[in-house]
Amino acid sequence: MTPRHFAAVAALGLVVIVSGIQLFSLAVDDAYITYSFARNLARTGRLIYHPTNLEFSISSPLYAVILGIGGRAGLPIPTLSNVLSVASIFGSSVYLMLLCYRHKKMWAAITAGLLLATSPMMWLALGLETSFFVLVVLAAFYHFDREQYVVAAVLAAFAILTRGDGVLVGGLLGFYYLIVLRRRVPWNAVVAFAIVLIPALLYLALSFGSPFPTTLETKQGQAAIGFSGFFPWTTIPQGLQIMLRGWLGQSFLYYLWLPLTLLGLLFLPFSRWGWGVVAWGVAQFASYVLLDVAPYTWYYAPLVPGAVLLVGLAIQELAGRVGRVWPQLLAGGVLLSCLTLAQVISLRAAVSGIKAEASPEAMQSKVLPNGGYNDLFRATGDWIKANTPRDATVAVNDVGIIGYYADRPMIDFLGILQSDVSGAMGRNDLFYTIPHYFPDYIVLGEKPIIYNISLHDDPWFTANYKPVTRLSTERFEQLGGSPLVVFQRIYDPVPLTEQPTNIELSSGMTMISYAIGSGPLRPGDWMRVRQNWHIPPSADSYSYDMEKVLHITTHLANKDGEVVSERSAANVRTDFYLGHWAEGEISPIYTTVALPNDLVLQPHIDKIGFLRR
Repeated sequence: MTPRHFAAVAALGLVVIVSGIQLFSLAVDDAYITYSFARNLARTGRLIYHPTNLEFSISSPLYAVILGIGGRAGLPIPTLSNVLSVASIFGSSVYLMLLCYRHKKMWAAITAGLLLATSPMMWLALGLETSFFVLVVLAAFYHFDREQYVVAAVLAAFAILTRGDGVLVGGLLGFYYLIVLRRRVPWNAVVAFAIVLIPALLYLALSFGSPFPTTLETKQGQAAIGFSGFFPWTTIPQGLQIMLRGWLGQSFLYYLWLPLTLLGLLFLPFSRWGWGVVAWGVAQFASYVLLDVAPYTWYYAPLVPGAVLLVGLAIQELAGRVGRVWPQLLAGGVLLSCLTLAQVISLRAAVSGIKAEASPEAMQSKVLPNGGYNDLFRATGDWIKANTPRDATVAVNDVGIIGYYADRPMIDFLGILQSDVSGAMGRNDLFYTIPHYFPDYIVLGEKPIIYNISLHDDPWFTANYKPVTRLSTERFEQLGGSPLVVFQRIYDPVPLTEQPTNIELSSGMTMISYAIGSGPLRPGDWMRVRQNWHIPPSADSYSYDMEKVLHITTHLANKDGEVVSERSAANVRTDFYLGHWAEGEISPIYTTVALPNDLVLQPHIDKIGFLRR
């Protein structure tokens, strides 16, 4: 590197430091799930969320290990993660700049480096593993370009351990090396890749039974019920459109991106060294679309390096065609200044979101961090830690910040921590979590709602849970949030006793058993009923109509066979689409039913059948 290059890197570092100081207090709820894994790694030496939860429900094991090492050394994990994120944004920008400098593309280097360092998309993911992941990937492409294949292979393995979708990096590098360059297999690089990756996968397999996290199934389950990090039923492409509209609303200067990106695509074939950066972003986006996962804002960060590189190539060519030095500086400088100014405007708006000063309308753009929510989540976690037993189970919608500061066994309504919950979400069973886990405490809105299921007038819920505290902030309510209420379970759950049965529907779907309370059931109480259903694999000669709906109702009969009480599953969401159920697996469905005051207790399941809409 020349002194000019060092000066550019130093200037880039100054930009990142200034941005980092302004945005350092940003907190992303999902990041705190990783922090809980890191904290328990520091405490126990095991990569687990909590000693009561041994599932592999983390998408970024390598990042959690790094944070756990820092936590073991006494460093505060959230602060350490934000520092690492800031350093990773700087490192990513430097690697992209060096890749361009290596091919003598000065304008492309300055443009790509500066735009990546000020990208609001990257800064919105502060604290997550996202920027570290981008750093590892760009480092892999840079060292591959320098023909340092062993280093690139090791970094490709690190990318997989940082996020499972990092497998695309190794795939792209291998494809380019073997198919495009037509070279022999670099066995030394393959061995290095295996030495890093295989022991880590073996550790995960031995520790959790599988090296694959449950997070993919969880995100697919969320998509199945229309949940996302944006609005209900938002798809991956629609999420990107929402974010782009949000930034265009902040500054008209963003409109310069479209022609410059398209122009960069025209010049990309003449700069084949940049193929990997662009291809990786496109491959990441396409994989999320094909996997049909629920979108979140940070899923789009891999698109940023390719986009800024394309813009850099466009400015490189435009400035180069001007001819003389000063006109080049003017043309390139004006374009780069306009693009950077647009992103600086967005970063300043992000600061207002962190400080909870942005308007509710601005928050709807989904391109601002929500500081109003995060303050309340931390206060809720602190209250739970101070007012509940250490072994109390707590169920929440947003498990990140609340779970980290509560430091309790957590149950996640979104299925991130419990794979069976994500499975229930996938089959449209949104009531499953509460009667199955019967948590000691539940955190919900003032009008308790789970995925549009309202529990505030549900007699089973109100008979078993009572509100014990209400938590809110003025800013939280200004942003449209309902105050959070902590509900405490009133009674200890009655154990369920399994009863075998064999009720088969015409499609081959079979209820193989059911379970009812075996403890002291009193007239007037509410009883849980679990039905265990099995759908045989398609190969078993059964076919399922995607439109067919299972409607479950529990009937309670007296000794004369007269129905004295009945209740649909959850009493609020009764339709289960067979096309969403896992074939070959047992799927439990919970219903609740009231025991009449004059009933002689001989409960049994009476009617099961299909209804069509």
